[in-house]
Amino acid sequence: MDWNKAKENSTINNIVSPPIGEQPEGNLDALGKLEAAVKSLLNNIDKLGENIKKLKAENQKLKDALGIVTTEENSHGHQ
Repeated sequence: MDWNKAKENSTINNIVSPPIGEQPEGNLDALGKLEAAVKSLLNNIDKLGENIKKLKAENQKLKDALGIVTTEENSHGHQ
């Protein structure tokens, strides 16, 4: 099917489709938006990592102050 016939069919069906290789208007900067989202996500992961380190240090200070002794647990919660 050639482009003119496809365009005619799209018009008949009230469907607007761009030619192959062209993007619809609303999707002009999808890659840029994705890049910004990934960058923001990585920044948030870094902040969360920093907060976890701070919370672990604070938790250890509290345990030391209260004289609580704990043993490390494995990944299944067993000592």
